[in-house]
Amino acid sequence: EAMALAESLLAEAEAVGYAPLEIYARVQVGGLAGALGELDRAEAILSEVFVDAGALGLDEVAVDAANRLIFTVGYSAARHREGVVWSRAAEMLVRRLGQADEPRGATVLNSVANIYFALGEYERSQALFEEALAINQRVLGPEHPIVGDNLTNLADVHYARGEYDRAQELYERSLEISAEALGEVHPSRGYAMNNLANVHLAHGELDRASALLERVLTVFAAAYGADHPELANPTNNLANVRRRRGELEAARDGYSRAVALLEAAFGAEHLALATPLDNLGFAHLLLGDAAAAEPLFTRALTIREASLGASRPEVAEALLHRARARIAAAAWTGAAADLERAQAIREAAAEEGRAAGVAEVIALRGEVELGEGREAAGRARLERAIEALGDGGSASSRGAARFALARSLAATDPARARALAQEAAAIYGEALEERRALAEVEAWLKRQG
Repeated sequence: EAMALAESLLAEAEAVGYAPLEIYARVQVGGLAGALGELDRAEAILSEVFVDAGALGLDEVAVDAANRLIFTVGYSAARHREGVVWSRAAEMLVRRLGQADEPRGATVLNSVANIYFALGEYERSQALFEEALAINQRVLGPEHPIVGDNLTNLADVHYARGEYDRAQELYERSLEISAEALGEVHPSRGYAMNNLANVHLAHGELDRASALLERVLTVFAAAYGADHPELANPTNNLANVRRRRGELEAARDGYSRAVALLEAAFGAEHLALATPLDNLGFAHLLLGDAAAAEPLFTRALTIREASLGASRPEVAEALLHRARARIAAAAWTGAAADLERAQAIREAAAEEGRAAGVAEVIALRGEVELGEGREAAGRARLERAIEALGDGGSASSRGAARFALARSLAATDPARARALAQEAAAIYGEALEERRALAEVEAWLKRQG
């Protein structure tokens, strides 16, 4: 409806023949096109508006067009560096207008911060989000809904760093502000609610997470329509809840739905697809279908490498997951190649608190060596990994390492093998999504007598 109204106003402006009025209308159409996922159309319209507004000296319109292009090109279309280039044009204009320390300047800071967030440059992103927040708190006041949006963005950085308590505090404050200013069911509140649900999930509070995500989906569907790409993220996150509950078939279907929503809006290669594709692959893997999982992991890997480069932690994650699928299929050579790359990436990031991630890779390399018949090397690597993991890493990694070592030791040290398998069963028993792995360990223990 908003687009229909904007296009109607644009037609009236064109009929009048007054260029400034037409430009004002076109920037609204371009902005709405971006919000609706029509990224090519949005970029074309806004680029023309930027030039035409600049030619007429309409600097405020030009900076608004440039700012929308930062987000549309640099974030939504995942062409990050091009978005940064647009940010330089926007920065020049807000400085010329004398509004760098005003809400218009804060909007530019916020848009470019989203790009750096997508690139995983959290320190740089946080600094920009904090600068935008400070400007808006000073000019608009601490209770303004834009301040609430800024708090949500800042919370996202803390969440990405694993600082869940601080993230929860900021999300809840954002929701307090938006409820007072906009009401309980405004769609803009959905983003903070969705991300707060992720915090609850990280804390193991599955019912609270599920309730929030169901509310978000209801609000978004009413505001945008049932097939809008905005529904993809909460759909993916609700599938995460179902996976944690052990509802693997429902989780798989949720991930598939999220992928379909994003593909319909953005095509098959957009960065936003990588996470639900990876999750969908893992759901198939947990269901015992490694053949279905591997091509999904490969797609996620290809997308991340194309958008982010070959050395990002997200790339290592996709490599690790594909290696799991290849190990399940006894494709040892391919798994070894994936793990070698993943280990190099994670070792480079170990100083950032990813030591457990390195141990996960080492454990899988031990499984590969056992599969290749190199028992001594595989056992030694698994022993190292189990010690390094401690209570860190995923249940899948900790349980699989113990069970692989148990099977290897069954003939030579049956007592140790049984103890390791019992530890694996206890670990898997605490993770409902690992029900197949638990059943396999329990069956193995029963056969050992």
